[in-house]
Amino acid sequence: MELDIAPELEIHPGTFSVVIAPASLMAAVVQNSVAPKRFLVLFICGNYSRLLNRISDRSAEMDIRRAFTAFQMLNILGQASHSVIFIEHDPTIYEDFDGPVELIAGAMREAATGCTAVVLYSPAPDQFLNEISRTAHRVFCMCQDDGSTPRRSSKRAALGRYRRYPEYEVSGDQTTLEVF
Repeated sequence: MELDIAPELEIHPGTFSVVIAPASLMAAVVQNSVAPKRFLVLFICGNYSRLLNRISDRSAEMDIRRAFTAFQMLNILGQASHSVIFIEHDPTIYEDFDGPVELIAGAMREAATGCTAVVLYSPAPDQFLNEISRTAHRVFCMCQDDGSTPRRSSKRAALGRYRRYPEYEVSGDQTTLEVF
């Protein structure tokens, strides 16, 4: 099982990957690569999702869970038994967490064992994503320079870029999930 994020960018089983990319690109990846009955997928998001309203066909193999707190995230990750765990990063769930964010990062990495691939997606980096990505196997930062195709960068370059991005802000293109 391999997930193709973009040309020459693959997510392998047993890996924990962080992907920073435009929401439109990741919605297309979930729509075309993850959702269409190829894998048993767990989609985890927080209070808001930038991707779910862009996915037109959610298959029966895609479970959707919401984590409002870091403890809920730990609980969901501990119970997961899916081929792909796709996490949409929401920094608000870590704000009231008393423990170190590395604890959640460790749970994400631990969930990526055997045949499970864990993907943590964010449209922009922030302080929490920076801490979590230190434990990831791979970090992909796909930014657009001039409206052309996304480019990739290495984990080291992506981590260096985190400090230059503005803080994560909730924008108007997010929607609140209904109760499932």
